[in-house]
Amino acid sequence: MIIQDTFFVLKVEYLYIPKRNLYMKKIKIFFLLSMVFCATTVFSQLKKTIHQTVDLSRSISVNLALTGNYELVHWPGNHFLIETNIELYDASKFLLKHLIDQGRYEVVYDDSESAKLDWKDKQRRKIMYKDKECYEESKVKIYIPDFFEIINPTTLVNNKLKEEFPDKYEKAKAPPKIEETIDSTTINIEEGIIEN
Repeated sequence: MIIQDTFFVLKVEYLYIPKRNLYMKKIKIFFLLSMVFCATTVFSQLKKTIHQTVDLSRSISVNLALTGNYELVHWPGNHFLIETNIELYDASKFLLKHLIDQGRYEVVYDDSESAKLDWKDKQRRKIMYKDKECYEESKVKIYIPDFFEIINPTTLVNNKLKEEFPDKYEKAKAPPKIEETIDSTTINIEEGIIEN
């Protein structure tokens, strides 16, 4: 059947859509929209990467007092680069921004001969959002200059200043004395001394 008008010619047979195909298309669209809705509400995961640089090239040793897991990687730079990858579940992006602005993931340091890196927020309290605890995962990777030697996972020594300060360098390289106090009895493990 052909409908003719003064402006156009239209074949009606091309406009006919069987009802069965129309229902299937509606079901597919409904299913797709419901999956997208569920994916955005159930798996609300926020990701953010923060970079912080620290210049400790004049420090003979660096003590890492950071809690949690972190990875030490040598790199050819002159500064320490601290990369923090944050994943926060069941929270809003405004809450994550607030936590970052408050310094939850910020590293503080003192620039001295024996420098110390530590978290600004040491308490790491639970994160609550809409009366629900949010799961938080942060992975820290610390890029240290090539001229720093890793003595143990918490102590780094600057090899560049070896000639300039040999006595301080050897002292910084020596393992720390470990003391334990048990019921007012001090035990020096390295020297085998027990004091009451």
